[in-house]
Amino acid sequence: MENEYGEVGIDGDLLKDRRIEVKEINSGCICCTIKGDFKQNILDIISNYRPDRIIIEPSGVANFSQVLESIKEAHIEGLRINMKITMVDAQNVHMYMKNFGDFYRSQLVNANTIILTRVEKLSDNEITHVCNEIKTINNKANIITTELSKLSPERIIQVSEKKVENLIENINIKKPKRIGLRRVSAPEFFENWGVETPKTFEYSELVKILNEFQNNKHGEVLRAKGIIKSKDNKWFKFDFVPNDISIVNYKSDYTGRVCVIGRNLNKDSIDKLFS
Repeated sequence: MENEYGEVGIDGDLLKDRRIEVKEINSGCICCTIKGDFKQNILDIISNYRPDRIIIEPSGVANFSQVLESIKEAHIEGLRINMKITMVDAQNVHMYMKNFGDFYRSQLVNANTIILTRVEKLSDNEITHVCNEIKTINNKANIITTELSKLSPERIIQVSEKKVENLIENINIKKPKRIGLRRVSAPEFFENWGVETPKTFEYSELVKILNEFQNNKHGEVLRAKGIIKSKDNKWFKFDFVPNDISIVNYKSDYTGRVCVIGRNLNKDSIDKLFS
């Protein structure tokens, strides 16, 4: 079950390319606007596919605790939560903690497994520091520091379903703090902009746009992703988070699609870039 926060869906098609059955929910943050339909969506999946597992992948701006509440309140026989996983951008964790406070900490407190991303960009000492900081908030979660390209799904399941000791070695773990979290929902922090566009781009043009997101020229952009057509009739898939840009070749699509998430977005100026 894949939920995107925004008007334009992108990730669902990427998952379907890998022959994964996907139930898309694009009507807003999963914990805010579709709570009443949540149970029916789950029942539809069980009826149509009879899966061993249902993976619920909320938008990154969903409140983890509210997602868990929606699952528990569904009261579906035979359904249980056995993995609660949060992916943490190790390169930007300090900035996110500072800027988003209780909302961000909620993602950590409610996880039993935390996967660090972009660890290949950090030194061993920097990774250790990130792990220590996370452990002050949640000292019971397993923290996986393996690069994503080397991390198998089987290993994630093994770690998440059973407590694995000594996943992180030689780390002087700090004593966890007692944390009281104020309930915060995504709309208090984030806004989004999305568009379907036939506009074509040179590779260099796309790099320039994403670099402008880096310097907050169009507001505080926390996430941007899209599939767009190049001027030589090829396609690019791009991803942006602060301090990291990825642009790769992609298969042809029916039209270009872009989604931008952040705070204080200058939607008019972003629209001029892509429309």
